[in-house]
Amino acid sequence: MKYYRVKSQYDNETRFTWNNHHQGVSNGILIANELYTPKEYEKLANCPLLYWQGYVKKSNWFQKVSAITIISSITISI
Repeated sequence: MKYYRVKSQYDNETRFTWNNHHQGVSNGILIANELYTPKEYEKLANCPLLYWQGYVKKSNWFQKVSAITIISSITISI
C-alpha cells in the first residue's frame, strides 16, 4: 500500500488544496510525519518535494501507522 508522509522540516508550513477552479487555496498547516493516502495526496496542491513516498504491506498498515504516531507524540511531548 502506498502512502505519503510529510517531511519533518516542513512542520507548520501552509497546506494548499485545489479548489473547483484548479487554483491552490490555503487550507490549514502541514504536520510533520502526517500520512496521506494517494487519494488525499491528489487533492493537495503543495510541492511534491515536501513529502516522502513509502510502501507498506496492507497487513502491517496498522503497525506502521501506530509506530509513526507514537514517535510523533514523543517528539511533541519533549
